[in-house]
Amino acid sequence: MNFVKNHYKKLGYERKYLDIRLKEFRKSMFISLIILVFGIVLICSFAYFCLFSNYNLLDKFAKSYMNSVSYMYSSDDIIIQIANLCSNFESEENKLRCVNNFFKEFYNYDEHLNETSIFRSPSEIINNGGCCRDASIFYSSVFSLMGFENEYVFEPNHVYNKVCGEDCWIIDQTYIEKIN
Repeated sequence: MNFVKNHYKKLGYERKYLDIRLKEFRKSMFISLIILVFGIVLICSFAYFCLFSNYNLLDKFAKSYMNSVSYMYSSDDIIIQIANLCSNFESEENKLRCVNNFFKEFYNYDEHLNETSIFRSPSEIINNGGCCRDASIFYSSVFSLMGFENEYVFEPNHVYNKVCGEDCWIIDQTYIEKIN
């Protein structure tokens, strides 16, 4: 505290005002310490919430972003044609298998790591292949147009779709499976 006292003395503060300035300094240091501790607690809580809880904010953001891309793709001619064609089947299972079989016909796994785009468009997927993100968004676009509810399921280094109508199904790039 002597350095603060000496600083205020050099500025020309007299004894009465020097005590007032020192009290103000102590008060501002105390408030700064409280803000710092609160900030550290807040950052640690956020890190714990994101990394260790079941409610992962990064997954929530990814799902929201992928849903917006899927919505954009739902106006693509390829997506519309597949949805219209596969909607003609009677059973839910046959509709889903139609989409899955069509996708398996042209699907070629390619991570496209050297590209700047995160997702490939439907025509790029057909021509160049894609990764699990691309496939999941492709499926989501088609199934949304067909009236199915879609949810992205994230696993370490992988994402696939859970699609629900009358029943729920797991749909990955190469298979379809009914779940209870």
